[in-house]
Amino acid sequence: MILEKQQDQAALYALGLLNPDEAAAFESELSTSAELRDLVRELRDAAGDLALTAPSQLPPASLKQRVMREIALENKRTAPISTQRASFAWIPWAILATWQSKWRDSNYQSARGAAGPGLSALGG
Repeated sequence: MILEKQQDQAALYALGLLNPDEAAAFESELSTSAELRDLVRELRDAAGDLALTAPSQLPPASLKQRVMREIALENKRTAPISTQRASFAWIPWAILATWQSKWRDSNYQSARGAAGPGLSALGG
């Protein structure tokens, strides 16, 4: 049987919210309880599923302008970046675009699967 305190700690552990000492103590409890390990696994799965239920939204067009303006201001306040390093400035944007595309596709596929066979019969 899992105690209420252990359930609370399991939830915090699954979300990565325990401090290092608490996490180490909880991990020692995990090593002795299969039931507790199962609970943590279920909580992590639920947290992942919950994250995927959020509606997909594109950031406002003004966001990139604001970010670029802040970067320009920061560059004026700090030492210049070497040209070799600056050539990789596009990588975070590419990663974000790839992640967003894959996330949107997986949400679309999940929605199609949840709609059942009727959607595919309509050509969707």
